[in-house]
Amino acid sequence: MSIGKTVKLLRIAIGIKQRSLAKRMGVTPNYLSLVEGEKREPSLIFLKLLSRKLNVPIGFLFLEDIEGSRKIGQREKELYQKIKDLLFEVQRIKFSNRKSKGLHKTRNHV
Repeated sequence: MSIGKTVKLLRIAIGIKQRSLAKRMGVTPNYLSLVEGEKREPSLIFLKLLSRKLNVPIGFLFLEDIEGSRKIGQREKELYQKIKDLLFEVQRIKFSNRKSKGLHKTRNHV
């Protein structure tokens, strides 16, 4: 999986709109779209900022599609896919918890 696809899947998994993430990062929605669409190579600075905004380790953005990189057995492919799915789910839950805590604080201050 490419960085752009990983960014898009992660963004969708945690429920952030492209426009919202772009605003948080200080980039245009068009630039983020180009990165997600594999039409631009993001800089390391961009990736560091992105990992902070999405609250994921930067290495998470570099998950590669193991099938395309080398020959591995079916068991390894399945395990790798389970790991990727689990990482995406953990990040989605972390974001969901942060979001609900933020909503809870807002309600208490009203």
